[in-house]
This record gives sequence, C-alpha cells and structure tokens, in this order.
Amino acid sequence: MALLPGMAVLAGADSEQDALEACRSISEDARRLACYDGIPVPPTAPRPSAVAETAVTPAPPVAPTPAGAAEDANVVQRGLGRLRGLFGRDEPRPEKPPELQSIDAQVVEVVKLARGNHRLTLEDGQVWREIEVKPRARYRVGDNVEIARGALGSYNLSNERTGHRIKVRRVR
Repeated sequence: MALLPGMAVLAGADSEQDALEACRSISEDARRLACYDGIPVPPTAPRPSAVAETAVTPAPPVAPTPAGAAEDANVVQRGLGRLRGLFGRDEPRPEKPPELQSIDAQVVEVVKLARGNHRLTLEDGQVWREIEVKPRARYRVGDNVEIARGALGSYNLSNERTGHRIKVRRVR
C-alpha cells in the first residue's frame, strides 16, 4: 500500500517534467509564462510517522540581537534607497548653501598659555587657540580679528591692529 502513493508521485514527476520541457520551448514570453502557470502543482505526499521516537537534539541557543540592530539595518536600507534613486539622474543637483569663508569678531579675553601661544575668547563665545607660536603676535582685549579658512581645513587669524596672521584651531 505504501508503494501506490510513491508511484503516483513518480508518474506525476514524468508528466510534470514533460510539461516543463514543453514550456521551455516556447519563445514568446507571455505564452511561456502562461504555460508555466498552467502546470498543476502536485500535492505533497504525507510523511510516514515513525513508530519509534528518535532522540531529538535541541537547537543551539540563538544569540540575542542588539537592541538597535534592526533599526540600524532599516537606516542603512533607507540610505541606500535614496542613493539608488539619485543614480543616473541627468538633473542638476541642488546647490549647497554657501559656507562662511571668514568671520570678524572682537576679542573679549586673552590667555597666554604655557608654550607661549594664546587662547582667545571672542565676543560670541567662540574660543580659539594658536597652533603655532609667534612671539610678535600680541593681542589685547578689544582687538578686532578676522578668522578665515585656510588650505586643507586650517584656519588663519589676522589681527587688525598688528597685521599679524597665525594659524588657529577652535577649542569651543
């Protein structure tokens, strides 16, 4: 009795294989797809139940995923989606807003540091420190200074009163 369902499945496999071969030979896409859709899906044969139970090995424990892992994956997918949407466009990109090239400010505090360089606090609360030491560079409270972008991401501070220019880095 157990052979009859197995033989039916094998007989169905031959006719299914013939149907697949017939569909492959069709060159027109729409007709070929309709042919594949028309092939009946054979029912799956029921699995025979085992009389004797076998030892079941437990599945290895699954490591918990970090709390933000799914959220990070979604952020990456959204970012890739935006990039894919821009790929190959011939439209001009929107222009970035112009960046400041320099600022003018007044010095409200001057602190001489241990190495001989200065830390300057400007009227808007920005704090800048000299990167290099120039003994002739002198600052007073009330001096007007200009900080301008330099080459390779550096910044230059020019003192209006003395005319000296020196490289600086923003601290705050």
